[in-house]
Amino acid sequence: MSEARDQGASVGLSVPALVGLALGIGAALSALGLAPKALLVVGGGWLLLAGAWPLLARATPGPASPLKLVLNAGLLSPILALALDVAARTTLFVGEAAADRALALVLVILALSQLVGRGARVRRERLSFGAWAAIALALAIGGWSAWMLLRGNATRVSYHGLLHSGLALATERGLPPHNPWLAGEGLGYYWAWHALGGLVMRTARIAPTEAFAVIGVWAAVLHVLALQQLAAVLLRDGRRELAAIAAGLFGLNAIGGLAVLARGTFTATPESNGALLAALREQLVPSAASGLLWDPRVAFGLSKLGNLSSYPASLALLLGGFAAAGHALRHGRRPWIGLTALHLGASFAINPLVGAAGIGIVGLAALVHGRGARARFGLAAALVLCALPGVVLVQAARAAYSGAALGFVFDPTRLVWVGGPLALLLPPALIGYRSLRREIEPMDARRASLGLVALACVAFVAAALFVELPYANEYKFVRLAAFPTGILAAAGLAHGWRRGGAARVVAGAWILLGLAGAIPNLILGTSAYAHLAGQDLPLIEADRRLSPAGGGAPGADDVVAAYDFLATDPGLRALAPALIADVARERGEAFGAQAHAFTRADNLQAHEAAAFAAVDLWVDRPSQVLDAGDPTAARRMQAVSQLYRAAAPWDEATRKLVFESGRPLVMLVGEAERRARPAIDADLERSGFRLVFESGSARLYLSPGHELPRSEADLPR
Repeated sequence: MSEARDQGASVGLSVPALVGLALGIGAALSALGLAPKALLVVGGGWLLLAGAWPLLARATPGPASPLKLVLNAGLLSPILALALDVAARTTLFVGEAAADRALALVLVILALSQLVGRGARVRRERLSFGAWAAIALALAIGGWSAWMLLRGNATRVSYHGLLHSGLALATERGLPPHNPWLAGEGLGYYWAWHALGGLVMRTARIAPTEAFAVIGVWAAVLHVLALQQLAAVLLRDGRRELAAIAAGLFGLNAIGGLAVLARGTFTATPESNGALLAALREQLVPSAASGLLWDPRVAFGLSKLGNLSSYPASLALLLGGFAAAGHALRHGRRPWIGLTALHLGASFAINPLVGAAGIGIVGLAALVHGRGARARFGLAAALVLCALPGVVLVQAARAAYSGAALGFVFDPTRLVWVGGPLALLLPPALIGYRSLRREIEPMDARRASLGLVALACVAFVAAALFVELPYANEYKFVRLAAFPTGILAAAGLAHGWRRGGAARVVAGAWILLGLAGAIPNLILGTSAYAHLAGQDLPLIEADRRLSPAGGGAPGADDVVAAYDFLATDPGLRALAPALIADVARERGEAFGAQAHAFTRADNLQAHEAAAFAAVDLWVDRPSQVLDAGDPTAARRMQAVSQLYRAAAPWDEATRKLVFESGRPLVMLVGEAERRARPAIDADLERSGFRLVFESGSARLYLSPGHELPRSEADLPR
């Protein structure tokens, strides 16, 4: 992280190293219950956000650049902590009860690693205009994200907030996690981001939705700094760097903002996530007789920073990897090859779509544009090595998912679908590429960085044009394309402005056109998200818990009590049962017919019990993490229909599935279940199920052959 060999003026880092050591030891004691909780939040938070800095400072020849050290330590510290936590919890501390001991070990290791920083130095350097602009914008975007995610809980619940929370809680029960909506079966979904959410939740003692929000704010700040570092490697001009950051952040679908400007309506007041997407679609996406011209999920550039998704974290790591690759391709010196591979490998593990694209782009750039054998083959080898954890996760998920994962398509309408949101970026980007080719001498090492950025533009646009993914997720390639395209567009507009004459007039007009679209787009998108962020759904977020507030349909409070019992009773947690619920019903138990029912017909959130009761469901309806063609799920759904609705005695297939499962099962019975099968309580008791919980109309029955521990001494250690 130091391009200069000259030691120059520098500052020692021994004091921060000793402070980190003390904070880490205090946090470890707090994790074991031996020190105040505040020490865990402060010390653990510091190590998760910056614990890797001593290792990076030592890996840098000469004093490190402060901004590069902050960026790369900020990106890699949570990943280092996650890797240690996964290693501890899959070997020494297996299971939910041992999670805090694993956290204490991780904190001790990170605390001791701070001693490596003694004697390390950081350069005294004047930050450039571009760097100061990036810091200001990073804080502004981070503040925007925090304002949207940390106020009312509607944006945290988001489209999939409960689904992600259920997965995070599943990672806390064991690694690798089983599918929490198909107990005992493999999870057809990548889970590294959820394990990171679980680690943040455990460290800060907050709810999973809040932990994901914290990760989102972290990513919002760092992806801006990473974008500036990528632009700086190529452009070396503060004003062009600022323009590149602005184009990358706000240039996406600026053309949609022109429609807002023409209409004169700059606000939206959605009351739900569905209404939010509808508002963005109606006001920012042009439509034709055949329908929308492009995906509404690319209507607003900052939208991913305002809800819970693995995309922002993976994006920050991707841009950090690209920025590091800009150095690695030029000379292959340490620590840039390692940083590139680590960033992109982590991006791949957290969101395979984003990370795989990044690894492919940088790998190809290394072979084509790398300067020297180390930059070519050393970087390619490092990328392969660091991609292995992501490959393992993807392969495990693929084994549990029988649907189509990847396809290719040629559809001329995609030219508009891709080109529309990027319309104000692509033309100046072409000019920018040509101008940089002329500006940068053939032997200048920056040629490699130009090749990387141009290759990223082409690859993302081509993927958006020709790749077909589940849930039309190829729209993410359009979002990704905005960043490298924005860098080249900034260079093109700056080139036109410098030329003067007619070129300056055209460049100035294009800049004004972009601002005329980007500013209304930003105002309307911010208005919509800010309104939704002020909404509070009937949800209680607490220390490693989510719970519905109840008070909905008759019997809702009773089901809330049942969820609380499932989540907190030590004896039941020790048994680790799977929950059988009447999942064929379209609405959640605890919310009945309330307007904000979390389990809906589309099942976007999956069944609420995985998040609210922190248990695996025996089966659920198909969702993003449960394939509709899964044969085990089909058999269990048929059994659930028998258990809750059949007038006749249960058939042999149902009895075999339930009574010979080998795993403890808990069956939830409420007022709605009794209406469907009036004798269900008596039938369960005759079959050997034991009543273990009752609150009003809600009861929980434990399957035959299992008993709750009678005392604390009976609980497993």
